[in-house]
Amino acid sequence: MEIYMGYLDDRVQEYPWHNFNPSLEFYIDQIIYQIMIGRKPVINDGYFVQNIHIRRNILSNSNSILLSLIKRGEVYIAGRCNGFYDLIKQQRLARVDSFLKLHDSICEKFSKLDDMLGCAGRISGPDSLSVWHGFYDKILDFSARPFKDLGLGHEVDERDLKQLRERFINGGEENGLKRPPSRTEWERELEKMCVEKKLSMGDFTKRSLMVFANELYHYNFSQQLSYKSMAPVAVLTIHRPIFSELLDKKKNDLEKKEKSIPLIEIPRINFLRTEHALDLLLGDSNVGKSRKIFVKCLEGYLCSQTAGTVLDLIDAANEYNHWIKKEIGLDREVHMAVAPCFLILKAISQGMPLGEIAGFFLEWTPPIGESTLSAGIESEGRQINFLDRKPVACPVKT
Repeated sequence: MEIYMGYLDDRVQEYPWHNFNPSLEFYIDQIIYQIMIGRKPVINDGYFVQNIHIRRNILSNSNSILLSLIKRGEVYIAGRCNGFYDLIKQQRLARVDSFLKLHDSICEKFSKLDDMLGCAGRISGPDSLSVWHGFYDKILDFSARPFKDLGLGHEVDERDLKQLRERFINGGEENGLKRPPSRTEWERELEKMCVEKKLSMGDFTKRSLMVFANELYHYNFSQQLSYKSMAPVAVLTIHRPIFSELLDKKKNDLEKKEKSIPLIEIPRINFLRTEHALDLLLGDSNVGKSRKIFVKCLEGYLCSQTAGTVLDLIDAANEYNHWIKKEIGLDREVHMAVAPCFLILKAISQGMPLGEIAGFFLEWTPPIGESTLSAGIESEGRQINFLDRKPVACPVKT
């Protein structure tokens, strides 16, 4: 299964989730982890251009592990254009601020990178118009829902959202846009309101409303990718319960899942230091073979949760861990748990407040090493801040 890497969004860097301050190492770890459990990371071509950590790595490091993964076909670039340089030109014509601010020397470097990569790793992403239309329709829909259900926290007053929504709709018409207003216009109106001191808590309100827009952007882009590829594409972002309806619940019947499901732990390894580890993981080594068996058992378990598939999965995970430690070694003893979504109700009963999440996989590994983050849920009429939440990787509806 392909997974859209919302974590790499440059706007998430600008408006981060609570305690989210990732490094290049963190991004590479996240990408490698998805590959370790059999997923194909999909990265929006715009993230390569705008994410500062990623951009510096691929433009200044010819030995970049990320470039190697792209060339190997393990990481996909979801392209809306004929290359990075063409993307920059088109986004500038569309008056997207972040692209207008790029220095010409960076554009030239991306042109050279296009020549070097060719078609390696590229898949046909959704066209910009579809992404804009999808985001516009969804942001208008969800921002009109009951305010208490949105999980915007105490930083946002209902009047903030109402005024922003009106300005977002009218701004496109006033500026003569020939496309639906996008996340760029949402951010632009927020910046104006902040300067005009029309937000109840200033920058705090701005951040919370941009976090809301960023998450919806991730769900929307993944959905557009699913339409384009005619196959489910998962999304890696932070879960907001009101967006649950965008996820594919066909594979889930959580209320009937009574049996205990095992947690499968896989070491998280720092691959920045050697490409030899990738050769082992993706080749015909013992660790490479055990990875293929593990992925097959995980897929089998997700299709049929029986005692046999559970045992097969546990055995495969143990074998996989054994060869990872023996052939590659651990750079640090940190584990990431792989938990099929069917564990959710059990997990809640065990004291992990994960919220009402449906999907193909659920991962609750804290992004910055925290052991507990509160889920954004409404509890006994009390609204909980949604900025402290869990990462979720689920297929969206197609």
